[in-house]
Formats: sequence, structure tokens, C-alpha cells
Amino acid sequence: MPFIGEKQLVVETIVASRIVPPVFAGPGAPATLTIVNPIMSGLTGGSTLGVGTGTQTVTPGGLVYSNTNGTTGFQPGATAAAKIVDLYTLPANTLAVGKSLYIAVLGSHAANTNSVTVAVNVGGTGGVGATVSGGTNIASFALIVTSGVWTIDSSTIIQAAANQQTIGVAAPGATAVLANTNVASTFDVTVANVINLTMNAATTATDATALAWYIYIQ
Repeated sequence: MPFIGEKQLVVETIVASRIVPPVFAGPGAPATLTIVNPIMSGLTGGSTLGVGTGTQTVTPGGLVYSNTNGTTGFQPGATAAAKIVDLYTLPANTLAVGKSLYIAVLGSHAANTNSVTVAVNVGGTGGVGATVSGGTNIASFALIVTSGVWTIDSSTIIQAAANQQTIGVAAPGATAVLANTNVASTFDVTVANVINLTMNAATTATDATALAWYIYIQ
């Protein structure tokens, strides 16, 4: 039985839905081998996976982007303008009719009652650090939280290639009430779309900090 150094090298090859019995690499085999699972690598848009031993299937989805920006978080850097603090470009045709886009933003607020508007904008231009131009705010909330934390959650249902509905919810913490919005949008999911996280500080640029945000597809 061949060995590499003093350790036996066993390679399992996964083909379709079965596992081929192990084969043993002989002398001269590379020190690093890449094993590709064709079951997962072959998945394309619209593919489904079986669940258990029955007939139920699921459409793969999950986290497509996240950014916690280390321990400093995101701040607008200026006041009285919706500044892009981070962005992600969603590739064309990632979304389709019946799918959904879920975005979560978490942050904190300074020890004052100054208002800071945090928004999720789709299609706007400008780049990180610039004032967003155009696009649609699918979720936008003016947060006033004295030394508190806040979260924003938005769920967008794709009803047609250029027709969506977004339910947004903000939980500004113990000192403010829960807020919600219902926004219709018409961005085209068959092309790439920039998703911007924007912040607009009314008084001081450091009044609020977005600590992290996450984008999911389902």
C-alpha cells in the first residue's frame, strides 16, 4: 500500500450521489490535492437539493455578503447628507421571481437624542464615502436612541423581474418604539444591482455607528 512520507494518503472521490471506494495515491503524488465535490460545484441557478429520503427539495440560498468593519464600524464622515458607508454589488440574475432578499443592519448610538437616518439603497451611485445619488431606499429609518443599540431588518419579495415589495422593521432599542415600512420598488433583477448602506447624521457625524450588516438570498 503506497505511502507519502510516513503517512498513508487516502483520497475519496465523490461522484454524483455516491462515494467511490477510496483510492491510494502512489509515489510522486503532489503534497496538496484539491478534491472537488461535483454535487455542489455543479449547482446553477434554479437548482434544488433533496431533503432526507423523501421527495421534498429545497432551493439553495444563504449569506452572500457581510461586513463588520473590524471593531470600528461605519460612520458617515459628514452631516446633512446620505453618505454611502459600504456597498455590495449583487450579480445579475441572482434574484428571480419568488425569491427574497433579506438584509440586516446592526448599530449603536451616542449618548444624545440626535437623529441619524440609516437606509438600505438599491441602485444608487456614488461609491463609499460619497453622497448617494438616485436609486431606491427599500428601507429607511430615522433612529434616535440615547446610548442604545438599534437594528434594521428588511425583507424584499421579488414579484416580477422589475417589481418588488419590501417590508422593513427597525428596533431602535428601549428608548424608542418599533417602526416599520412597506416600500414598492422596480429595480431590474436581471442586471447587476448595487446595494448601498447609507447614513445621514443630522447633527454630528459620530452620533451613530453601523457595526455590521448582512445580505442573504433565499
